[in-house]
Amino acid sequence: MMSNPEKLRLRELWPGSFLKRNSVCFYVLDYLRFDDPDNPQFILDLKNTFDNESLETLNAAKETARDILVRWAPEVMRRMNMRACTMVCIPRAKAFDTYTDTQMYLLKAVSEAAQALADRGVTDGAGAVRRVVSTRTTHLPDRTERVTAGGGREVNTGDKPYPGITNRTCEIDAGLIRGRDILLVDDIYTGGVYIDEDCIQALYDAGAARVILFTLSCTAPRKETT
Repeated sequence: MMSNPEKLRLRELWPGSFLKRNSVCFYVLDYLRFDDPDNPQFILDLKNTFDNESLETLNAAKETARDILVRWAPEVMRRMNMRACTMVCIPRAKAFDTYTDTQMYLLKAVSEAAQALADRGVTDGAGAVRRVVSTRTTHLPDRTERVTAGGGREVNTGDKPYPGITNRTCEIDAGLIRGRDILLVDDIYTGGVYIDEDCIQALYDAGAARVILFTLSCTAPRKETT
């Protein structure tokens, strides 16, 4: 029996400097230590941070993510009384044009899931928020190097999360957002980072009727060691 089974869980998001109203996060897996055998490895594969994953691995990870979204998004909609919604992928930390196509497989998974759920009232708005100014990648140490889409090298620098960072570093297609219920998808929710909260607020600023965060996983509290 799997010790990290899929199960839809709810986490409250409270207002503060990043988010001006109460919100919620639904998630289905615990994100553990990367070397834990029960950790959802497909999420790391999707990130493909150093662009060294095979297409076979990436496609398998994308299919896993897409299947989770297709399986659980309708239940999130039911619980939140959403008759229709636009599914949006949270942008990566660096500017969109610095990533290769093989580093955007979470975006592909969200788009494919939205299209598969079209008859359930879901609209594909996967790319409605696009990063245009690079920021700090919060899950990597500072100065970590990566190869960019143009073949150059980029170190992990840029602004850390601050209130309003999404509005200041991203372009938002308000035509896909204004007046609509939004299902905002991310791979991992980590409390205390506030990137998701800031993006939720940016979508409200763009005119969203309601924004619900739905992540594949949530960072689990660290286990005490003895």
